[in-house]
Amino acid sequence: MRIGIIGAASMGGILASHLARLGHHVLIANSRGPESLTALAAEFGATPVSVVDAAKATEIVILAIPTKAVADLPPGLFANVPSSVIVVDIGNYHPELRDGHIDAIDRGMPDSRWVAQQIGYPVIKAFNNIFAKSLLAKGVPKGTRGRIALSLYGDSSDAKSAVLRLVDDLGFDPIDGGILDDSWRQQTGTPAYCRDLEAAALRRALAEADQGRVAEYRAEEEARISRSLQQAGKEESSSMTNKEDFSITLLLENTPREVFDAINNVRAWWSGENKGRTDRLGEFEHRDGDMHHCTINITELAPGNKVHWRVVDNYFDFVSDKSEWKDTDIVFEIARSEREIGGNQTT
Repeated sequence: MRIGIIGAASMGGILASHLARLGHHVLIANSRGPESLTALAAEFGATPVSVVDAAKATEIVILAIPTKAVADLPPGLFANVPSSVIVVDIGNYHPELRDGHIDAIDRGMPDSRWVAQQIGYPVIKAFNNIFAKSLLAKGVPKGTRGRIALSLYGDSSDAKSAVLRLVDDLGFDPIDGGILDDSWRQQTGTPAYCRDLEAAALRRALAEADQGRVAEYRAEEEARISRSLQQAGKEESSSMTNKEDFSITLLLENTPREVFDAINNVRAWWSGENKGRTDRLGEFEHRDGDMHHCTINITELAPGNKVHWRVVDNYFDFVSDKSEWKDTDIVFEIARSEREIGGNQTT
């Protein structure tokens, strides 16, 4: 099956890798064009393409992008797509942490119904209710005791059947939750959201959800995420206290040039908003909501060898020293390792 994935961050990348391994022809795209995905696509076993090609040259299209980014897709992207094509929305709406407020969703429209309206094409809601780490590692063969179940919603029985088979092939028990307008039952923070439940428990959790509490569920989950990020920042800050220098070595099965290119593709690995070019000398800005924003000057780019950043401005809202990181040098030194474990080894 030809499957297009728009979005190459964690969830999109994991799905690309798993689906390619299952024998599907996976086309992967992002907003920066196929040339920015060459190394990642090779790692996943996928083909880098444009967003337009990912939508028009496939049987299933998976939207693995933030909710706010849906409105930035090319106009008319699905206008001439055959009705047999299935579009799957795996996103979750995070108004405070990432997406900003979308009035229709805030007033109660299921977020995937809003997505369908934006693209002018029906969607299936799936894969939004599992964390990336579980999708990556917890799929098991059918019949395995304790197998995690994943539910999905949509208005086309044929489309749902195809996606239910994919869920099963990926190692999870598939559950048809019903029509798209009921997909609020597995939205952010609901009892069925990212709990790694078995089939019977998931069905109970879906039934337990209260539509009148959808906004409350979402707010509670965003608050939990914020607390988690703040705690992680505090722990990192504490570990770095009184240390002028800190270094870590990673051993990777990639060539030095692939590592160099991946570092410079900042948007693929640093969540949040990044403004400006990150693959040439000069400054770019990073923002993660109101919790963190910084300006970084790229002072050195030595292909396959070194990337040097200088933090010229920084703000954290979860540590006492709000400007911590300012005037910090971040240096990525790349070298071919003498440790041969098979394949390319790069540190």
